[in-house]
Amino acid sequence: MVTKGFTRKEVMALTGLKSGRLSYFDRTKLVQPEKIGDPKHPVVLYAWEQLLELRAITKLRDSLPLQQIRQIIQFLRKSGYEDGLYNKPLLFINSSLCLATEKNELGERLAMEVLGNHSGQLVFDWIDPLGRLDQEVEEDARTNPAINFESFKNRAGSAKTA
Repeated sequence: MVTKGFTRKEVMALTGLKSGRLSYFDRTKLVQPEKIGDPKHPVVLYAWEQLLELRAITKLRDSLPLQQIRQIIQFLRKSGYEDGLYNKPLLFINSSLCLATEKNELGERLAMEVLGNHSGQLVFDWIDPLGRLDQEVEEDARTNPAINFESFKNRAGSAKTA
């Protein structure tokens, strides 16, 4: 059988997330994997983009609570952006996370921060949730004994070119 996605076990190994957290993300529609076969005991497969999304969420959890990450994802979905944090240019201004889409929009956001109720120094922290997540995941797969790297490389490579 040719696997089109990444198994729960592989995703757990590559994201550090536990099975219960992945189930929670599925139930709450944050990241929903494909389910194949018996509905009571399906084979659960994650797409390459979902694997990167989970890594982006995990990275953002260092700076933000899950509730805020969920709100950002919901905002992106409602605003018509393709799903996913992993490929969006994001910027922290003080403790607010902003989507950096246009320089003018960024300038307006900065002006609101400077001229608004904020006093003192502004703190910028450019982040790129994807960063090199694709390369990081590939390197982790190469060194993780739980991952068949050649199989992983073929699935990830075909997902990137699709």
